[in-house]
Amino acid sequence: MDSEDKDLSSLIAARILGLPLTEEENTRLDEWLNQSEVHRRLFNRIRNRELAKRILRLQYEGYGERMATQFERTVFRRSRQLRWLRWGSVAALFVLVCSLTFYLWNREDPCQIYPGEGGAVLTLADGRQYDITMQNGNEIAGLMASAPVDTQADSIAYHTLTVNAGQEFMFRLPDSTQVWLNSESELRFPAKFAEADERKVYLRGEAFFDVERDQRRPFVVGADEASLTVYGTRFNVSCYAGESLSTVLVEGSVGFRAPGVGEVRLQPSEQLVYHAATQQVDVRPVDVNLYVAWVEHQFVFQGQTLEEIMTTLSRWYDFTPVFTSDAMRHIRLSGRLYRYDDIRILLDSYERTVGLKFKLQGKRIIISE
Repeated sequence: MDSEDKDLSSLIAARILGLPLTEEENTRLDEWLNQSEVHRRLFNRIRNRELAKRILRLQYEGYGERMATQFERTVFRRSRQLRWLRWGSVAALFVLVCSLTFYLWNREDPCQIYPGEGGAVLTLADGRQYDITMQNGNEIAGLMASAPVDTQADSIAYHTLTVNAGQEFMFRLPDSTQVWLNSESELRFPAKFAEADERKVYLRGEAFFDVERDQRRPFVVGADEASLTVYGTRFNVSCYAGESLSTVLVEGSVGFRAPGVGEVRLQPSEQLVYHAATQQVDVRPVDVNLYVAWVEHQFVFQGQTLEEIMTTLSRWYDFTPVFTSDAMRHIRLSGRLYRYDDIRILLDSYERTVGLKFKLQGKRIIISE
């Protein structure tokens, strides 16, 4: 293992955990981050708050005391710098250094398919664009406040959040409604909701809404020619291009409307699927956890086709699935995967159980028997 990689890993880990670095160490790390977009993407991926949660979980499980001594002997030799470190922080840093060193050691591997990270592009009503890399609602609020709004204009000024493949994002709308945007999704929302009108946003892709209750102003989600009207509820909407619109209600009440379809009311734990080509609506009871698990950073599949599974995974891991035969597309499988884990954990389980082969080639996964 390259000692330079190990030293660099410890610097990254220290900055992520908020530990003090010398001026020389900060300069070295900044130079490495500015070398390429790949370095910055790696740093943001590791910095993702979910990794921090996993580190804290290790601390609460007593991992700190078991690993601190080994960490002091094998990773850092500077004992004076360790005196002010708490046991939990030492162990957390040890775990993070090991993880970072693995990523750095394998960074030239052409078959690495990494999980996504938190991030989005905010396009303000005046056309300015910003890369939002941290899930920071205050940052978005500040940027939106900086956009001039013509209060005399008849048209409503809309901002747009775009979440690309391999990204996810959570933020609050101007009315305090919380929105989780999944990969390959876009949300248009007004710079300010009118005081005496509906609160309408427009979605492409997938989002989970926790709507702020306001009986005077119903909340409306527009998706192509369809719309969902709510007054204060939690629900998931999926309307990717080429797929039927689907919404799953967790709590509250939702009214669905579309051309040729009268209003259809949903009850909690029901899923509505709208087939635009035939103007057909199907409503059925479901286990909502299967459809909102992504908000809790989980993939949960239950009897879905392999094509559906790979399409869902491809949006997050940013790859293209290639089937060597059409028959494999229709194989039905189940499984569970933490969104920030290596995709090969799930693929290996499918290889063992149904005899499929998954070969990683750059940004493609070749599926064969």
